[in-house]
Amino acid sequence: MSFPRKQQPLDHQYTQNQPGSQIGVGVTGAPFSTSTPAANNNPTNPLVGTQGNPKRGTSLGFGGVNNHKNPANNSYTPDDLLEEQKNEIREAFSIFDMNADGCLDFHETKVAFKALGFELSKREVLNLIHEYDTDGTNLLTYDNFYQSVGEMILNRDPLEEIRRAFKLFDEDKTGKISLRNLRKISKDLGENLTEEELRAMIDEFDLDEDGEINEEEFIRICTE
Repeated sequence: MSFPRKQQPLDHQYTQNQPGSQIGVGVTGAPFSTSTPAANNNPTNPLVGTQGNPKRGTSLGFGGVNNHKNPANNSYTPDDLLEEQKNEIREAFSIFDMNADGCLDFHETKVAFKALGFELSKREVLNLIHEYDTDGTNLLTYDNFYQSVGEMILNRDPLEEIRRAFKLFDEDKTGKISLRNLRKISKDLGENLTEEELRAMIDEFDLDEDGEINEEEFIRICTE
């Protein structure tokens, strides 16, 4: 199964936990992306997204965080984003452009950035809009939104991204991803995985064999 598209991927705690929302981590993508178990007897491990293998070289997003950090000279541009990231930026803009006028106002901008994992203060949002506002409308166009979000994504620390995603899995804040956590995420995504399948997914990367995935193990999954 692939992660549900359109509105669901961005609906998580970043989007005010709207009723019926699905798990997602904004531009870092879905916490997991799997193939449909019914269509494949070897279901993809939702912790990594590919059949039995971590998404090597990608970022969390499970669609991704680039495994490079934008250096001080800003040699990277938003064109360097992964296709998954570009798609989610477009998706966020479309979802939060509430009146479909092709622009985001202050509230829409703040919520859209939050959905993509960027918690901006009121002042930061105002400064951002002011930076791009050339006609006095106090609105952010799609091109401006894409440019600003893209730069932020490329400047993120990949390790911090991984830790942030780990916290999304670890909803009960125990410091580990348990079978219970995985079961809940699976259910939220509409998966019909058996207990045996869920357990196998954890066992695959449970290096200390305590039945759960700790942060160190999770980082290894995402960076190997």
